[in-house]
Amino acid sequence: MTLTTIPRQMKQLDEEVPEIEEGLSKADRIYEKKKSQQGSSSAKLLPYMWELQGWRDLEEKNKELRKSMAAAYDEGNREAVSNLQLELRKYMKGIFTKRRTMATHLLIFMISDELRNRKPYAVPVRVMPVASVKDLTIRALQVELKTVMEELNMKVVGFVTDGEWNSLRTMGTTRPTSIIQLIMQAKEEASKMRIQRLEDIFKPNLQINTPAPGQVTIIPKLKHEAVPHDDVAEIGIDMVRGLSFKEAMHKHHKRIYRWVPNPLPWVPGTSQESVLECMRSVMTTYLLRWKIRYYKENLGIDFSQNLYIPENAETDEVEDFNDREDDGHLFKRIVKCARCGNIEDCDISRWIEAMQDETTGLTAKALRGVDPQSVPDCERMFGKGVVDFLEKKGYDADAKFAKIVHNWHKATDGRGLSEEQRSQYNQDMLYYILDEWMPFHRQHHDFSQVDVNKPLKGIRGLSRETIIGITTNISSIERRRQQCHTRDLPPEHPRASTSDDVECFISILHHMLGRTFDHKAFMNAYRKIFTEFQKMLDQNLPYYYYKGLSERFTLGTLPSFNEPSASGIERLDRVRGRRMGNPGTSVASRATMPRQGQRTVRDKFHRRQEPLPPLQM
Repeated sequence: MTLTTIPRQMKQLDEEVPEIEEGLSKADRIYEKKKSQQGSSSAKLLPYMWELQGWRDLEEKNKELRKSMAAAYDEGNREAVSNLQLELRKYMKGIFTKRRTMATHLLIFMISDELRNRKPYAVPVRVMPVASVKDLTIRALQVELKTVMEELNMKVVGFVTDGEWNSLRTMGTTRPTSIIQLIMQAKEEASKMRIQRLEDIFKPNLQINTPAPGQVTIIPKLKHEAVPHDDVAEIGIDMVRGLSFKEAMHKHHKRIYRWVPNPLPWVPGTSQESVLECMRSVMTTYLLRWKIRYYKENLGIDFSQNLYIPENAETDEVEDFNDREDDGHLFKRIVKCARCGNIEDCDISRWIEAMQDETTGLTAKALRGVDPQSVPDCERMFGKGVVDFLEKKGYDADAKFAKIVHNWHKATDGRGLSEEQRSQYNQDMLYYILDEWMPFHRQHHDFSQVDVNKPLKGIRGLSRETIIGITTNISSIERRRQQCHTRDLPPEHPRASTSDDVECFISILHHMLGRTFDHKAFMNAYRKIFTEFQKMLDQNLPYYYYKGLSERFTLGTLPSFNEPSASGIERLDRVRGRRMGNPGTSVASRATMPRQGQRTVRDKFHRRQEPLPPLQM
């Protein structure tokens, strides 16, 4: 900073005064609100006090700097300007610290081979601190990583994320990839159309006095490329026969849905649509079918036969780019809906009955969802023992649902299945959803006939995100399976749609840095973290961890996941006993000798102790 730059610095300080005043006012309001709440101890108020004091210090520093700079500029004191430079640097650090959003999470990118037949399965390539990441940001980061990989002559075939960025699975960078996105776009366009324009499209001019006696000429007032002229003529014919325009539109709304007996109204829950709502429902349907025809005729992709078509499917020059959701996350979402009682085919009272039977392997901890992120607990909820119990009891609907979910999970995480079996299990899960979403799909496989007003939320009791994730993953996996078979390529690994390797890397971070850590601690230790990640895998290093009994760090090419295990019983078909739920099992604080098979200290730390099941009265 020099004498000539002082006016510019003073102007910047003046511009920052409103920002400081607003931040000070907001911090003061939050502090007073927290202070007035019950149970607000000094320890709880301390962070808010520091935040308020920080803004006060900035306000005072801003005033001092402006006063000192004005005096130094008027006197031409270069020595004073040099002393002010250090003070200005501290002030700038404080103001930018207040402006930035504090990071709360680490965003980790890892690349993995599609075959997953070598250790390590995935390698971290980028770690960045974030507070929240929007869909557009994650897509930009995805494109950036994909571009770098392609510059290194790597073929990128997909991207797997959790359910936070749901639009990645419906919208690509250049076009929609899911029929769900086409429906959303069609509804948005129709909702923006005013009633006058819609009437001009659907309400025709009727010219009765024509040169040919007894004939009526039907001419639409406004032609639209998505609306066929013959359909407008049918509305006109109904009006000639004595129906009002509103009655003719309601009749036409049912007529265009040949395979849906009672199409849903524009506004969910209403018994009778207004003429505007009816026109918007019909217009949405026409726009959807027009978009499907457009993509089929111009790009060669047919959404009438596919729920999801990945990017680059319209060309053979590059590989299809599949956006998927982690199958483990989807499995946990399904189980969460079942635990909440949202799924009609899952009567939770029958699962409680199954928990009382020790042969099912179902525990109270798994049924209640004490650890909602535990995949093993989800596997207990829909294990083979539970399926067999429901079938034996004659609970047909519950047994069918549990078996479908169990087999679908096996298709993506189970060994010893052929590609045909995996495909069949995926199809069973997809058809289970489509039977409610599009009941006509078995007789008439045309997704363009879908009821556009059918909400995704609530289909089979599942959330909207779960429906999108399941339909996208199954369509993408089966499309890739067919491509590998046609091109004589090795089949894709069933776990290619999981992010478990990211979670393994996160477990290393927690092991080395603790349950919670800040960005500075990670940056100081990241070289050691990656060394730790590497030395578990490289036997040529002097500190290689030899794991003789664990296949986790097996070197060389691994056997196919489709090959059955040596024991003949696969992991997901094995019913695990409830050892810790048995009151006769030795536990801590009992005066007994350690017994064989008792849980280790590490196991007790990572997994909570199993409580006894509730007593049935």
